[in-house]
Amino acid sequence: MFSITKGTAPVHTGHDHADDRAAHDSTDGVGDADTTGPRQMAVRSPRRVRRRGGTATRRPLMSATLVAVCAATAVAMTSISGSAAPGPQPSAPTPVVVATPAKPTAEATDDRLSRVRESNRSLLPAPRDRDTTTTCVSGEYVTLSVVFTSIFDSLLPSLPASLRAAARQQRDATLADMQRIHVSTLAISDSPFALGADADDPGVKYRTPISHWIVVQLLKIRDGKHNEAIPVGNITLIQAVETAWLLTFAGVLAPLQFGNAVAPIPGSPLTGTQLGALAGSLTYDSIFDVAMFFGRAGLQQLYQTTARSLLNQCVARVTDEELDQAGRAADDVSYHLPVSPILQNIADQVALADNESCAPIGSLSLQRIVSRTFTFARGVVTDAAGRQRLRAEEARILGVMRSTPVPHNLIPADPSDFTSTEAMASLIAGQLPYIGGAPANIILGLSHNAREGNLAATVPLADLTVTKSLTGIYYAYALSLHLFSNIGGLVQGPVMTQLGITTSISPVGIASAVLGLPLTYGLVTFHNVVRSLCLREDDTSGTGLGAEVHRRSPTATPVPTSTARHGGTPKHQAPTTVAPRSSAPRGGVLPAVPTVR
Repeated sequence: MFSITKGTAPVHTGHDHADDRAAHDSTDGVGDADTTGPRQMAVRSPRRVRRRGGTATRRPLMSATLVAVCAATAVAMTSISGSAAPGPQPSAPTPVVVATPAKPTAEATDDRLSRVRESNRSLLPAPRDRDTTTTCVSGEYVTLSVVFTSIFDSLLPSLPASLRAAARQQRDATLADMQRIHVSTLAISDSPFALGADADDPGVKYRTPISHWIVVQLLKIRDGKHNEAIPVGNITLIQAVETAWLLTFAGVLAPLQFGNAVAPIPGSPLTGTQLGALAGSLTYDSIFDVAMFFGRAGLQQLYQTTARSLLNQCVARVTDEELDQAGRAADDVSYHLPVSPILQNIADQVALADNESCAPIGSLSLQRIVSRTFTFARGVVTDAAGRQRLRAEEARILGVMRSTPVPHNLIPADPSDFTSTEAMASLIAGQLPYIGGAPANIILGLSHNAREGNLAATVPLADLTVTKSLTGIYYAYALSLHLFSNIGGLVQGPVMTQLGITTSISPVGIASAVLGLPLTYGLVTFHNVVRSLCLREDDTSGTGLGAEVHRRSPTATPVPTSTARHGGTPKHQAPTTVAPRSSAPRGGVLPAVPTVR
């Protein structure tokens, strides 16, 4: 949503969001991103030590297991959306899963920012007419206004002297417009590094443009910032890159891919040539698929390279005032966007997952999810007899789950956990007929598990993790869709011929494309979200912020449990930190209590 301020009343226009199953977009090699105040950019807790650990699954039990997994996942959803109600809480936070390190520890945030600050040159030229002290900063502190001013001032000397005065007036008018045009904060994505995540945290590894956008918006809703409007000039470079990445995949690549699946391009460039016999092997549709494959890969590489460059070098030299404006919301403009109680309830319970202090929801056991659900239910029931019946039912369900062994390594590894070699093999195999897609990924996933543990090993269903459950559902759906698409494609030709139907549009193709939407834009996105977020009750740092604690000042005052949000309605809010409104929102102390306007 956008607004152009005339006085204080915003004028709204629409903004649509779509989803896309992008390729795994980890930005390996990017140092941890931190956000700090105008004069203390490197405030952060001591550098953390990276650790990684693993888990080590054959019985003819897969059908029953899948049913149980589906039911348990539905229970998990109910639990997450409702556990803020009164009632006893789980006895202790879930320990963070420890894994074997696969690569050296990434550069700490304070080290990276110090290195950038000490740089002798910046990517953008510094304005010539400045007489104030400037600081070298990376892309999470450089605003679009700074970029525009820097580029404009560098080109100004090349203009004739008679045009420079008019050019300066045009520059000032443009900068004023950039401060006058506002965008809803919910329309802006952000880098997980700027939120406080490190290179090996789940929020960096498990994400697509859409799933990470959902994570960012949930954190904003939790902190009561969903009504904020940000001037275009205050949007940071890294926010602009993340949002462009989101819009490219959701607004361009996803519709193109879906449209081609529904109505593939007929014909072949070889038809009517001397190579006409090969026309069936080289069609316009196959050329489009190859172009999409390399186009997505190329755009993803461009995005990763750009993000790394913006985060790991001095992009511009800025003044304290410009640093203060980086990512800052407007003081006199706000939106009034209703948030459903269920969504608000979910947002109030979650934080950005952290490998050292806050285990992701995906790593929790099904037993934990079931127990949490019954804990919530007992808090809602008022009579003692009802609570007793719930305890008995919980004990019965958990007893069945504990006595049901599951060969968990026979659930293939999730494609997001593939090694680089496996991921490349999956991408190549995806272009092959019949075996590409789900069958190839199942083989690769089982091979991945075989290298890490015994395929015959079992665990009780109660100990199966949310991630394993969702992965099992993913492969079951993907394989069913694959069989429907291929078998339907083989029989539809003769059927349509008998019916006298001649068209290039495939009914099976349309059905497969539509049936694939809940998988790609539903289950996969949801899975990435639950792997990127953790429950605040599991945060061992005691702040309830997860990875975000590394961008907040440790000396800040805790926010009261009831604060005034936009519109002045008191509401429960996550413990966070508060600072004067003059502090930059991306600073070391984040103002989480919005001003009542």
